[in-house]
Amino acid sequence: MRLFEINMQIPLSDLKLFIEDRITDSEDLTTVIEQNNIKVDRIASRIQDKTPLSFLAAEICLNSIEQATNSAEFDTALDADLSDLSKLYDESLKRLRAQSRSRAQLGLLALSWLSLVKAPLTLPQLAHAICVSSNGKTFQLTQVAPSETIFSACVGLVTLHPVSQEIRLLHSTVLERFKETKSNVLTNKAVLEACIYYLGHQQIYAAMGTIHAPCPGEPEALQPYPFLGYALSYWYYHVDKEGQVSLPLLDFLGSHKNFEAWANTVIFRKSGNASRRTLLSMSVDHPDFEGLMRGELSEVVYWSQRSTSPYRLYGMCFALRKGWNATLCALLARSSGMGQQDLTHLLYVAIRFANVDGCRTLLEHGASPTQAINCTRICHDRGAPPSHFAFFHRRRSILKLLIQHGASVNEQNSRGYNILHKLLADITGYGPQQPILDDIVHLLDLGAGANELDIASETPLHVAMRRVRTVEIISVLLERGASTEARNYCGQTPLHVALTSSRPDSIVALLLKHKSPVSTRDNHGHLPIHEAVRRRRSCTVLKLLLQAGAEIDGQDTMGDTGLHLICRSIKSQKDFELLELLLAHGANVNARNHDGNTALHLIMDAAARNLDLGFETLVKEHVKAATVLLKQGADLHIQNVLRRTPLQPDRNERALTLTMSVLADYAHEAGIVLSLNVQDEEKTEASANEVQSGLSE
Repeated sequence: MRLFEINMQIPLSDLKLFIEDRITDSEDLTTVIEQNNIKVDRIASRIQDKTPLSFLAAEICLNSIEQATNSAEFDTALDADLSDLSKLYDESLKRLRAQSRSRAQLGLLALSWLSLVKAPLTLPQLAHAICVSSNGKTFQLTQVAPSETIFSACVGLVTLHPVSQEIRLLHSTVLERFKETKSNVLTNKAVLEACIYYLGHQQIYAAMGTIHAPCPGEPEALQPYPFLGYALSYWYYHVDKEGQVSLPLLDFLGSHKNFEAWANTVIFRKSGNASRRTLLSMSVDHPDFEGLMRGELSEVVYWSQRSTSPYRLYGMCFALRKGWNATLCALLARSSGMGQQDLTHLLYVAIRFANVDGCRTLLEHGASPTQAINCTRICHDRGAPPSHFAFFHRRRSILKLLIQHGASVNEQNSRGYNILHKLLADITGYGPQQPILDDIVHLLDLGAGANELDIASETPLHVAMRRVRTVEIISVLLERGASTEARNYCGQTPLHVALTSSRPDSIVALLLKHKSPVSTRDNHGHLPIHEAVRRRRSCTVLKLLLQAGAEIDGQDTMGDTGLHLICRSIKSQKDFELLELLLAHGANVNARNHDGNTALHLIMDAAARNLDLGFETLVKEHVKAATVLLKQGADLHIQNVLRRTPLQPDRNERALTLTMSVLADYAHEAGIVLSLNVQDEEKTEASANEVQSGLSE
């Protein structure tokens, strides 16, 4: 049993438990030690031979537990020693600062590196690491501090393994204490910066030649620069316990100031496409980035014909983003095999960043002004041609340039919309629409067709009827020649759409003012007046249609007139007003549809249906409307194709009886004499006689 074989990775808080786990439950510790031939005075030498172990822990613990004879005394001594250990660290840092300023700085740098590195450093590697200055421009071997100087400047807080020559902290608790102090002059970021500067020095780059990674087969090449292998191995990429690869160099690039120093190093040459993309995206703001791209850097960022990665164009993309057109031309000159699709992809990038000169350059090199791409990373509207992309990004000058090279504002996207259709379809809400009006005028000035059809055979005026709520936009379309007679795939004119979409009365009036036809039927045979009644539009709209010559008794494919449609359901005062308006304009109350039903048939059937459902209030409303029809001369004896009169709805006897009773009451109040001769079916004869007797009274 070795009492103090303490692993260096044990933190200070676990030191006591670690030692206690390695002693027996015996009350006599002296006996345990003697049985294992372990003498208290030899423990220190044993630990020194087992480098790296906790020298500091051994130093204070040996003296404290030497007199311990049982576990209780051991615990008491060890508790006191842990607090002494913290004091010992503080005293060590005081001794470090008590040195000369240069030696104290050297010691702090060395301890910072040993606290933050990802793997143990050898003494030559540590010497090279701490001599790199973020302000340095060159690297000379004469600047490297002697190993003995570095070792002594750490005032006994580090140890050197005699075999591996790795220099480490005495114990992980040293790292804990050191991180707690304010003397830590290097952070993780600063350590990484030193790695980058070390790799970026031209002397090292020239010495390494074509080495792409630390190569075990070429130790003589790495020997003059021992820190190069460490920097490449542990700071270019790192694999964590879950197998995830992190790129600390790439994570640092956004704030690095000496891009040129590392841009041409082995790090950049060994990075893959995804790494290049991350590198470029984080470093594009460097002031000398353009010059680097046009130099050696272009070897890894210009377009490669062999590459299939979508990131192969990122060098040119960033040139377009920054407006470096000379760089773009230089890169295009080195990529003669680039196809039209890649050039068009770059065209979208130029449009996105409003680079007019870049668009002109790409169009001259063969980019298509009409070809759509499906890259949602650039254009969220998949299948939108460049003209769409330019317009909706408000790039008017680029849109004119595209038109000059053969594009058209009437081009359709993959969903069959041109720019004007999509602009109108995207209108939402009741907010100000002046900017949209300006865009519409601009499109029409560029040649947008006011009567162009989309995939649903709808003109812009059809689309506007569904989305626009102001007459200004409609007026512009009509003044620019939009047809009010065009029909969509349902056979509807813009007037049909306006009535079905509940547009304001002023828009309907504007359409009628521009001679919108009121006698055109859609595929269902509906006239505009039918849509106005079905949608319960205002009496004002109905009057406008009638004044424009709408056929009041026009029938649809079912034979229904406007009066039939309104009488299918009477629910509000507005319905009564529409009914009275139709009757006032001479609607035929006895007109029959294809089922032989008059308006009175439909209204009485609706009354009986609501009675079945228990809606007695609605029953009274329907019967009240029936009274109005009767007052206008509705015939109670007309039979439909089922040989039923209005007083014989297709309902049960109770519904029939009650409905007729209510009708009799309203008719009596209105002064109407009803003469009923029900002779059809036996099941309704008793009810009809009862109604007759009630009406006679």
